[in-house]
Amino acid sequence: MKKIELKTKLIILGICGLLLLTLFAIGVKLKYDEKSEDKLILREGEMITTKEVKYLLSFLAIEEIELLKEDTFFTFKDFQNTIPYLANKLSLDEDSIQDKASFKIQEEDQRKAVLVKEFLEIYESCIESMEAEDSLFKENKLFLVGIPDEYKDNESNNIMSTDLGKFDVSNTLDYGSFHINDELRKQEDYKLNYHEFKIDDFINHKVNAVVYDDKILYVKEILAEETILYNAWITKGSDKTINAFIHGVTKQFETRHSLSKEISEVVGDIAVENREVVGIRMKPDRIDGKVLLTDKEYIEVEGYGKIPLDENYKIYKIYGELAQELTNNILVGYETTDFIVANGKIVSALIKGPIKAENIRVLLKTKGFENYYHQGISFTSDKDFSVTSLEEITSYPAGTTLTYNVADDALSKGRLTIRPDDETGKITILSMERSYGNPSYRGAVELAPTDNGILIVNELPLEEYLYAVIPSEMPSYYSMEALKSQAVCARSYAYNHLISNSLKEYGAHVDDSVSYQVYNNHEENEETILAVKDTYGKVLTHGGLVVDAYYFSTSSGHTASVGEVWNGDAQYLIGKLQQVQNEDVVPVASTDKEIDFSNEETFRNFILNPTYQTYDSEFAWYRWKVNLPFKELSNSINSKIGSRYKANPDYIQTLSKNDEGEEVFESLAIDSIGNLQDIQILKREKSGIITEIKLVGDQRTVKIIGEYNIRMLLSPGDQKIVRQDGSEVSQSMLPSAFFIMDKGNTDITISGGGYGHGVGMSQNDAKAMPDMGKEYNEILKHYYSGAEIGYIY
Repeated sequence: MKKIELKTKLIILGICGLLLLTLFAIGVKLKYDEKSEDKLILREGEMITTKEVKYLLSFLAIEEIELLKEDTFFTFKDFQNTIPYLANKLSLDEDSIQDKASFKIQEEDQRKAVLVKEFLEIYESCIESMEAEDSLFKENKLFLVGIPDEYKDNESNNIMSTDLGKFDVSNTLDYGSFHINDELRKQEDYKLNYHEFKIDDFINHKVNAVVYDDKILYVKEILAEETILYNAWITKGSDKTINAFIHGVTKQFETRHSLSKEISEVVGDIAVENREVVGIRMKPDRIDGKVLLTDKEYIEVEGYGKIPLDENYKIYKIYGELAQELTNNILVGYETTDFIVANGKIVSALIKGPIKAENIRVLLKTKGFENYYHQGISFTSDKDFSVTSLEEITSYPAGTTLTYNVADDALSKGRLTIRPDDETGKITILSMERSYGNPSYRGAVELAPTDNGILIVNELPLEEYLYAVIPSEMPSYYSMEALKSQAVCARSYAYNHLISNSLKEYGAHVDDSVSYQVYNNHEENEETILAVKDTYGKVLTHGGLVVDAYYFSTSSGHTASVGEVWNGDAQYLIGKLQQVQNEDVVPVASTDKEIDFSNEETFRNFILNPTYQTYDSEFAWYRWKVNLPFKELSNSINSKIGSRYKANPDYIQTLSKNDEGEEVFESLAIDSIGNLQDIQILKREKSGIITEIKLVGDQRTVKIIGEYNIRMLLSPGDQKIVRQDGSEVSQSMLPSAFFIMDKGNTDITISGGGYGHGVGMSQNDAKAMPDMGKEYNEILKHYYSGAEIGYIY
C-alpha cells in the first residue's frame, strides 16, 4: 500500500515538474517572441541609414521626424511613420505616394531594413510630383571635372566643377559605386555604412546624379559613356599626355593613343571615356578686331560683322593667371580679345591683355533724350571726313551734308562709321537738338541699323568725353576747384561703367542722358577743358578700387547714405550733416554720430526752421514748397503707376489678402488706385530721406518703395514749385524725397529740401566750399569718406 502511495506521489511530482517546465518554456518563448517583434531584419543589398534619410528629407523641408534614431538602419516601420509627413508636406494622398513603387510599405515586414533602391523609388516619386517650375530638384548627367583652381588651396573645399557648372559636394551621398548591371550590389558585412562621396573616386567620370539647386544630393550611377568637353583651352599636348584648362580647372589627361604631333595654346574639343582621352578636335581659326557690340546671341567685330556664338562658347583670360570668365564681359570698343571661329560661329574668346580705358562709347538718344532708336540721321563735319562700311571707305569734303534713313540701302549691309580726317574735327548731327542747338561730337560716330531704328554711338577718348560732361552736369561759371571736383567724379563714374560694359548690347558703355551722365547737352568750353586737363587720369579710389562717385545738385543740408537710396553699404558714401562749423574746418562726422532725422518731428523742424548753416543754405533749391490738389495728384499717380510697376515691380506693392485671409502687400500689376484719399509716410531714413510711402485710393492701396518712384508718382504736374528765393519753376517730378507733408481736405502741401537723390557730392556744396578756401581734393575727401585720389592711366 505504501509502495503504491509513494509511486503515486512520484508520478504526481513528475507531472507537476513537467507542468512547471512547460510553463517556464512557454514564458521564455513568450518573452523571446516579445523581444523579437522589434528585432531588425538585415537584408542582402545596400541598406539605407536613418542619417541619410533625414538628410534627404530635409530637402523636402521635413526637418525632423519623431522616432527616427541616428546610427541605425532605416526600417519599413520607420518608412510607414514617414509617409504622413511626406503626404502633408507635398499635399498628396498617402496611398498615391506609393503608386509607382514596386512594393507596398504596409505589406512588408516592418522589422526589415529598407534598401537604398527602395527608398529612392519613393523619394524620387515625391520629387516628380512637385511642380516643375517650383522645384529645385533635377536629375542630371554630369561629367565631374575637378576642384576649380580658385579653391585648390582650401583643404576644406567641397566645390566640384562639372560640365554643367559648379556644385557643392560637401554632403553628397554615393550610391553610384554600388551599381552592377543597374542593380545595387549586395552588402556583405551588414555593417552600418554611410555612403559618403569621395571626390577623387569620381573626377573624370560621368555620373547620373540628383541635384538640388547647386548641391549634388546623391550619385545614382557611374556612366561608362563618352563625354565631349567642348572648347577647352589646351595649353600643351605631347605623346600620351594633354594639359588643358576647362571649366575653371587646370587638368592633365592621359590619352588612349599617342598624339600624332605636339600641340599648344589651341582651343579644341576633348573626348573622354573611362578617364582617358579618346579624341581631340582642334579649332585653329583665329580672328581679331575691335569689338563693336556684344549680345547673348552674337558679337559684332569690326571688319567681320555680326558673328553668332556657339552654344558651348567659352571665354578665357590667357594673360597673367589663366582664368575662365563666366559672363560675356568682352569689352566693346577695344581690341584686346581674339576670337576662335569654327563652322561660322565664335566658339571661344581669348582675352589677351588688360584694358587701358582710354576710349569710351556713348549711345546718343533722340531729341529730348526720349529713346535710343533714330528713324533717320542728317549730319555734316567741319573737316573732311569719311564714311566706312564693311565693303568700302568713301571720302567727303568738309561741309558736306549726308542723310540716312532706316530703309536706306547703305545701312542694309551693316554698320557705318563716320570719322573726320583731322582729329580736331567734329561731326555735327543736324537731325538732333540739345540745349545749345545741333550738337557737335569729337571722335567717330557709328550708325548701327536695327529692326527698331538706327543706334547712334559716339566713340571718343574718355578725357575728351569729359569736356562735354562737365558743362552738362555743372554750370561752367562755377569755380575751377568745383569744376575739377566734378571732373574727378565724372571720370570715376564713367570708368566704372566703361569697365562694367554697361550697354554692351547696344555697343556702348553709357548713354548721354541722366541715366548715366548728361553729355554734350551744353557745349564744352575753355574752363571745362582746363578742369579735365588739370586732373588728367585722376579718379577716386577706396580699397584699391575706383569708387562709384555719385553726385547730385543740391542737398537738403544732409546727404544720404548709399544704402538708403540703392542697394549697397559702401563706407565712402555715408550721409552726413553739411554744417559749416567755421571757415577752416570741414565737418567729417558720419550719420551714426549725428541727429537722427528719421524722427518726424525732428526732420519737420529741420525743414521748416533750419538752425544749421550748411554749404547749400544759400541756394534756391535748399528749400522748396508745392501745393498739390488731390484730384490732380490722383491723375498724376494713375498716369504713371503702371509704367513704374513695369520698371520696378518689386517696389510697387498692392494691398491684398493671402490664403489665410491676412492683409499683405505684394507685387501685382496695377494701372490705377482710383481717387487718392490719403498719403502716409511708412519709412523715413536716418538722413531724413523718405524711402516708403502708402497711397490710399478708393480702388487700391499701394506701398511705394524707393525715392525715385516716390518722386515720380508725386509729380507736381502743372503746379509750380516755389523755391526759397521766391522763384517758381515747373518740374515733372518732386525735386527730392527729403520732404514733409501737411494734408488738407482736398489737397496736400509738400515742403522739402534739396534737389536730386542726395548720395555723394552736392554740386552746389562743391561751389560753396572753394569760397572758403577748399581745394578740389579736400572737397572730394569730404564727400567720399576714406577715398583717395588715384590714376587710371
